[in-house]
Amino acid sequence: MTLYSQFQKTLSRKIIFNGIGLHSGFLNCKISIFPQPPNSGISFISNGIKIPATVDSVVSTKLSTTISSKKNPNTKISTIEHLMAAFSATKIDNALVEVNGPEIPILDGSSIEFVDSILKNGISEQFDKNKCFPKYFLKIETPIHTSLNDNDSEAWLFPTKCDKNKFIKNYNINYDENNNQNSIENIKFDFTLSGNIDFSENNLPQKHIKTAVSKFHEIAGARTFAFEKDIEFMRKHGLAKGGSLSNAVVFDNKGNALNKEKLRFKDEWAKHKLLDCIGDLYLCGKPIIGHYHGNKPGHELNIKLVRKLLSDKNNFSIISL
Repeated sequence: MTLYSQFQKTLSRKIIFNGIGLHSGFLNCKISIFPQPPNSGISFISNGIKIPATVDSVVSTKLSTTISSKKNPNTKISTIEHLMAAFSATKIDNALVEVNGPEIPILDGSSIEFVDSILKNGISEQFDKNKCFPKYFLKIETPIHTSLNDNDSEAWLFPTKCDKNKFIKNYNINYDENNNQNSIENIKFDFTLSGNIDFSENNLPQKHIKTAVSKFHEIAGARTFAFEKDIEFMRKHGLAKGGSLSNAVVFDNKGNALNKEKLRFKDEWAKHKLLDCIGDLYLCGKPIIGHYHGNKPGHELNIKLVRKLLSDKNNFSIISL
């Protein structure tokens, strides 16, 4: 079997998660994830209002990714990115997420609990004797670039076979597919990512990291993070009300983690930024075949990139294997 199954996938059974909301502080954020028929896609539902998990539904990228219904804009669901990353990593094409509360429970601040539970409860390939439902991919056909005007954050999407270094040589990523530990076949159909993560103003070392959806297990446990000096400001503005050392890494003004557990990885904050990227980019509606590179990536930048990608059909092709 290739890296990606040729058939669509859904959950084998319903899965339930409970926990606090990171930003809302809502104590009983509950979600129930249901299997769905082929070609349904991923959707969220709150108070009977269904919201497709697509970039067109995104209404805010302030410290998390928030979606809303166009017909019912007051119905919003926040902090979907860690769950979306888990769906991407486990190759789920079709699912319905019923949400009780204003956001997805933060759990431990990473995607690991979502991934582990999906794998434990089972994944079903969608085919039968009389009909199969092929899995569709969005294949990047030409380099795409976007940036934010107020800082030096920028991001690219590249075809798998592309001299990426000539486009982003200033960041010296030296991306060489031959150094990827996956097989040549897997490289061809994988979604790889790299990023320059710079929080040096908060006394964290700059990091350049690489990963791939096929290697998500290497970053799935990387937790969301915050800086001690910013917490009071965030809470005054209605954010991080449910944040704690049990669901986020908090750094002091010297760049030291205040958590008793300390860091799970020496570059945990950088790994988490790419975890967020995987979740945000899955809002294009299909798994991507190509490469992402971000300089100081974040939710606003990621969503802007996806919108630019989908704005021109010459940027991509839809294929099945």
